[in-house]
Amino acid sequence: MLRSIGLPELIVLGLVVWFLVKGSNFVRGCTLGVFLGAFIGFAMRPSVPIIGQLPFGVVLTRGANLTGVDTVFRPTAEQSFNYLLIGAIIGAVALGALWKSLGENKSVPSIPSSPGSPVALPVNRFCTKCGSPFPPDVQFCGICGTRR
Repeated sequence: MLRSIGLPELIVLGLVVWFLVKGSNFVRGCTLGVFLGAFIGFAMRPSVPIIGQLPFGVVLTRGANLTGVDTVFRPTAEQSFNYLLIGAIIGAVALGALWKSLGENKSVPSIPSSPGSPVALPVNRFCTKCGSPFPPDVQFCGICGTRR
């Protein structure tokens, strides 16, 4: 049964969207990693004999909402929550590091030069105005007079 979305859920949802839109590659990776890791941790949670795995609401509250005879499932709910939490932490670290490393590879390589040495710039071989060829030592076009 779905319940209505309250203010805390809207705040968390807003923060997640803000991190995904405005965050750096590392923050985006961590945010997605938390959800992916928590999902995997929740899917791998231990099961209870006869009834199987506990539902999400019971796992998320660590079994605090269990009453009566169901309180015997509290240790399993706590262990399931720990799986969810550990999965979220591992996912955040792994995807955050992966996205950060992918973002760093997009930097523009610099031209290596030793200090004090002039940097060799490309030389125009043809006049930009008339298209006639320039000899290497000439500064002005012999046809139209344009400076190299």
